[in-house]
Amino acid sequence: MTRQTAKRGKRDLTDGPSRKGEIGAPLSLREEQRQLTRSRLTQAAREVFAEKNFVIATVDDIAVRARVGRATFYIHFDSKNAVLMEVLREDLGRQNQLSRQLGEGGALDVDAVTNWIRRHSRSFEVRRSSVLLFNLAMGLDPEFIAIFDRYREDLFRLLGERIPAFRFDEADASPETARRRIEAHLLMFQLSQASFHMAFPGWDVDRTLVHRVVAEKFLDFIHRYSPSGG
Repeated sequence: MTRQTAKRGKRDLTDGPSRKGEIGAPLSLREEQRQLTRSRLTQAAREVFAEKNFVIATVDDIAVRARVGRATFYIHFDSKNAVLMEVLREDLGRQNQLSRQLGEGGALDVDAVTNWIRRHSRSFEVRRSSVLLFNLAMGLDPEFIAIFDRYREDLFRLLGERIPAFRFDEADASPETARRRIEAHLLMFQLSQASFHMAFPGWDVDRTLVHRVVAEKFLDFIHRYSPSGG
């Protein structure tokens, strides 16, 4: 992906969609129409990538599905790689909204965390086709891995508002904090990998048990690093 693409076609995957201008003023009708067209192109790309192999899907396929001209596509994106990144940005935004629900209900017991794990896994099943695109994106754009790391760090900041174990002081370079941060990342890796494998046929496991085991790992981490020590 070119630097030009990064400027126009791909925002940071941790950014969310906006309906207002930089200073909070309502968008003009023209800007709302522009965002609507971009959204239609993104949804069209999502559908086309689900129906076809990404490699053989074309810009024309996406434009036709969105019912716009090829020139309109290039007003919004420099390439199909750029619109792929937009699809994944949307997915990460939705995942972020789901992930931040951990701890919102008050008590963090095994049932509450298991239910949260179950919703997380279900979200992978719902967006099964786009989940497969994440590994592809890592091969297309090495920056994607760093962007995904930033997404997790943003998630830790959100979770850290309610759960001390996920609260990290950027100025704290102690080995203990470094270890806790690594453990937090590994927890998210385990959750994502378990959800990924359960989203597709072939893994013959008791899903309820998987949810419970992962939940217990999260609770162990949360309790070990709580101010009271559990």
